Amino acid sequence: MKKMVVLIFIILGSFIYSEGIEQKLSLQGKGIIKLAPDRADIDFTVLSINEDLSKATENNRKIMEQVDNELKNLSIDKKDIKTKEYSLNRAKENEKDTVSKYYVRNRFSITVSDLEKIGSIIAALEKSGVNEVSGLNFYSSKEDEMLKEAMVLAYKDAYGKAQAVGQEAGYKSIKPLNIEYDYNYMQRQPYMMSLSAMPKQDVQIYSPESLDLQVNVRTIFLLENDKK
Repeated sequence: MKKMVVLIFIILGSFIYSEGIEQKLSLQGKGIIKLAPDRADIDFTVLSINEDLSKATENNRKIMEQVDNELKNLSIDKKDIKTKEYSLNRAKENEKDTVSKYYVRNRFSITVSDLEKIGSIIAALEKSGVNEVSGLNFYSSKEDEMLKEAMVLAYKDAYGKAQAVGQEAGYKSIKPLNIEYDYNYMQRQPYMMSLSAMPKQDVQIYSPESLDLQVNVRTIFLLENDKK
């Protein structure tokens, strides 16, 4: 008999404790805004190889001087041309070589606001002696402006999901306890090409019609314990 009383007490105690536990719901929301690209960054590389370091360096300087002239003809401001990387190393081109050579590499980036000029710019780079265009990325100057709107959409998405689940489970209301944002600005995949055998003429480049500004939110909601 005593064992039965103890067992009943334990069962009732567990039930009362579980009724007092706060019920929480964790889920994600997403907000997406489509933006038309109005900017592009073109990454290009100038590489000179020579047994004489001064000759390799001088060749790079001449190529960049020619690049400046060609871009000036296209009304590209010098402030929109930035150095991203400079490297110098000495190595043999292949196993048969007996003499090491110097590799002088300059990587630059051009910011373009007139997307219709991209093909002409790439052709001008090839004409100047640039070895490689290693990246072409499109983006929008309105990203920061539209970020807040995308954040609101993401939260509304999360709240709507939580409200639907809470109502289905029999709860009258929900309350946000934790909100964490991250965002991923979806750019077009970098466009890569070698300029070694390309004819000296404009390259046809098509910019994407739109880009997705995507915001993700991770939320925790408290389900109110007052049942319907």
